[in-house]
Amino acid sequence: MSAGDPILRLPPELTLRVLDFAPVSSLANLTAVSQAWHNFIDVIHQEAIYSKRTGTTGPHGSEDMTKGSSYSQYLESAESSKSLCQRQALLSRSWHSDRPMTTQTVLEPCGGGYFQFRADFSRRFFISTSEKGELNITDMEIRDITLELALHTGR
Repeated sequence: MSAGDPILRLPPELTLRVLDFAPVSSLANLTAVSQAWHNFIDVIHQEAIYSKRTGTTGPHGSEDMTKGSSYSQYLESAESSKSLCQRQALLSRSWHSDRPMTTQTVLEPCGGGYFQFRADFSRRFFISTSEKGELNITDMEIRDITLELALHTGR
């Protein structure tokens, strides 16, 4: 964390106000920048940040969420405001796609299928090996392959 980092220079109230204007994808990217940003967004101020984006006025599970009804109960099973925000974003993205669905594939095999798969939730990435001998490291938040090693990659 540098001296120019907004977390050090700005009061938390002002940083929260600036984050009100950031899209959800930017919040996910900021949590990957440093441990300080991750703690600020996902630990200390998680309910304050994500409850504004979900359209609820209180904490997760408050009365304004229980008044609504849903055919699929897709949003009702969310455990936190962050989870609810993620589900709303996924649902919105799905409805704007050609084939709407409420689930999403996080990793897609590159051709040979996966041999082994491991998720590291603390570092927010997936490690996968394919039947062809490839190794992929995929970022959980943005679902992009960070590192890809083919079978014939030398040392």
